[in-house]
Amino acid sequence: MSTPSINRAQPGKRQIFLPDRLFTSSTNKLDASSSPVASNLGPQLPLNDPPRRNHAPPFSTKCKRLHRAPLCTKSEGITRTPQSILNISNSYQLKSVKRSKNLWKNLKAYVDAGIPKGRKKDQYLTTWSANGAPELADAKQQADAVYALGGWAALQAGRPEGLVNSEMAVEDQVCSQLIEPLDLMMRTRYRNTVTNPLVKTKETWIDHRTKEKMAAPEDACTPQWGRPVPASHVVKMKSKASRKKAGYPDLITYKSPDYQDHGAIIEIKSFLAFTDAAFDTFFTIPVFAKDNSGLFAWHEIGKMHKLVRQIWGELHSFKARWGFVTNGSKIIVFVKTGRNELTFSEVQDWEQDDVLHALTGLTFAAIDSLTVNTLISKICPAADRDTDFQRALATVAEEEEPAAEEEEEDADSDDAEDSA
Repeated sequence: MSTPSINRAQPGKRQIFLPDRLFTSSTNKLDASSSPVASNLGPQLPLNDPPRRNHAPPFSTKCKRLHRAPLCTKSEGITRTPQSILNISNSYQLKSVKRSKNLWKNLKAYVDAGIPKGRKKDQYLTTWSANGAPELADAKQQADAVYALGGWAALQAGRPEGLVNSEMAVEDQVCSQLIEPLDLMMRTRYRNTVTNPLVKTKETWIDHRTKEKMAAPEDACTPQWGRPVPASHVVKMKSKASRKKAGYPDLITYKSPDYQDHGAIIEIKSFLAFTDAAFDTFFTIPVFAKDNSGLFAWHEIGKMHKLVRQIWGELHSFKARWGFVTNGSKIIVFVKTGRNELTFSEVQDWEQDDVLHALTGLTFAAIDSLTVNTLISKICPAADRDTDFQRALATVAEEEEPAAEEEEEDADSDDAEDSA
């Protein structure tokens, strides 16, 4: 019997389909009312548990631990700052580094479908309630993505812990353990933009086999994570050579195939070169904490200082505002909270239960902030940005409600950027 056709215009559900909520044995499982489509047309939630593999759980969303392989690259990693980034005009250089102990928690809350008791709707912004947020995916696309997420969660449960011997090996693990589910999470939330008209670029779709123009491939899908290329670089440079040498992140979200539709960035290092100890003391190194001012000296040459400058150069070069950095063992998310200001979250562990949840919030917020101008000030309010790093370290474990939001100039409304 053939499967009944599904009307692609049928609206999807406003729901976060985290893989650990899809199955019958999930501790916080989604019920049938959350199913993207009717039971005879798509997945009826909760899904049946996948078969167990020996003593492994039937499904998992946690990143598997990575180990140093016996034969690996040297531990002395070098982060070189391209001259085109060092020469960014003073008015666009990073001047202030701050931290937020609530940023991680707020990113998770941003993708929760409901509003907690005691919180007013206008004070609790989510991807589902933000005015101007992109259109919701249709039910068919959601259903396909939910099936795929279930399959990924079963695969992740049986995935062995990884052996890495280089930074590129860590990149491979990031792609399989984080980017694959994040791409699927975007398919449950956002309407496919591949077929949108290309209005910001002169480029068009070309069939690489025939070299002829073609229609947009309907079975491809954006938004998605992908690799940055010189053609997507958005900052004006004096020459093409300068642009090629400008800062490039390892991965970037594309809201659509069009020019300048960028969301978040990812910078990937390895724990072989950037150790856990370096990440754990990120906010105590003298560059940031010597006077508790958060002032950033642009031309300093410390190792972690170069990393922060590299991140800023990538945000500047691709006109992005959100992202995260990882060494394959630790994760820190960050957001550009002002023209010259960068705010980091607390350091998180790669194997935490909530990593996929928080990075889903980051990915969605980065896409939504392209059209929701007040998003940064809601998720990372000025009152929650701290430069007293030593005091902040002592209060990491505190569970406080986010501080009252202050009226401030929108951090998203940067002037058109230009490089010296």
